[in-house]
Amino acid sequence: VSSGADAVITGNWGADMVSLARSIIDNGLDIPIFTFYAAYDGITATLGADGKNMIRLIHNETSNPIPTEQRKEFIRAFKAANPNNDVTQPRITNALSMIVLAMEETQSTDPYDIALALEDMRFTTLSGEEIWMRGEDHQIFQSLHISVHTDEGIEFDADNSGFGLFSEYHVPTEETIVPTSCRMRRPSR
Repeated sequence: VSSGADAVITGNWGADMVSLARSIIDNGLDIPIFTFYAAYDGITATLGADGKNMIRLIHNETSNPIPTEQRKEFIRAFKAANPNNDVTQPRITNALSMIVLAMEETQSTDPYDIALALEDMRFTTLSGEEIWMRGEDHQIFQSLHISVHTDEGIEFDADNSGFGLFSEYHVPTEETIVPTSCRMRRPSR
């Protein structure tokens, strides 16, 4: 509190994230908390109204508002089958979908064939965004978002709490691409 910080940036998650956020809020520090993991899995429900407009999450894929009907239907179907859980990591859905596409393209389940098919693959997510796997180092490039913890404008909440993430800022994919010096060794056949 005495440091005069303009914001807190943390990689804490789980119980540690909740404790840190609670401490900041309880001590009256009125500055934004930027994090990568302060949502879902009980965190959103625990912070509730106390975290409103204070917690900001840096993440891939957009949160509320959800941009496509296809992704909305995916979330609704998931929630119908798993009412006490949320779709917390859309990147996992994207990665698995890309692997399936690579298997279909190669007609193979051989990891070597799949890895080669993934190189430079461009894939359209359920949100309608194109993501890209760079061939040189197998890094996925996608847009980044900063979302705020709130109960306003939330169609899909987290933890069945009425609170969720609302996208405030978008970094386009092309602005996330950085050069690589990676010289990835590929296994031989």
